Amino acid sequence: TIPDSVTSIGDYAFSGCSGLTSVMIGNGVIHIGELAFNCSSLTSFMVNGNNPNYSSANGLLMTKNGKTLTVGVNGDVTIPESVAYIESWAFAGCSGLTSITIPMNVTNIGHVAFGGCSNLSEVLLPRCLENENLSGMSIPDKCSVSFYDPLRLDILFNKSTTWPQNGEHWFTPGVTATCASVGVATTGLGSGFRCICT
Repeated sequence: TIPDSVTSIGDYAFSGCSGLTSVMIGNGVIHIGELAFNCSSLTSFMVNGNNPNYSSANGLLMTKNGKTLTVGVNGDVTIPESVAYIESWAFAGCSGLTSITIPMNVTNIGHVAFGGCSNLSEVLLPRCLENENLSGMSIPDKCSVSFYDPLRLDILFNKSTTWPQNGEHWFTPGVTATCASVGVATTGLGSGFRCICT
């Protein structure tokens, strides 16, 4: 439990605390630093209802208005519909994260949001994210990636030196992508592939 007297939690404050499973944030905390809770066993956040800057839902730490996911947890995670942005490093170090469902309202996912999520096996993504390069999210190799009702999935068998245009989303080689609405799946490609939302 973080007492009400604490106003700031610094960068890396609890990073690597593998025995930490739950955190209660007091009403005095107004700032949480980068990778403050980079913990492999963390499964739940709770926030005092009087906290002016933070809230929690589904065990996740979010901003007060629920629009930004600040810190993720381990397990099978469903992100609340209110979330529009997932911060950089949000799930970094969550080696116990196994699957995640990201709602349609999410338009941007920060850099290395899934770094170190070595056991992440399934990700359900919104159709059109604003991210130009989804490989920057650090989705692990061999993770199954599905899209909500994608309009088109184009497979590129050659590497490109050109950055994708608006609406084209790239993944790293070796990642599995599934286009559920039309039954298209790819895996084990020797180069990248992209999903184009038109």
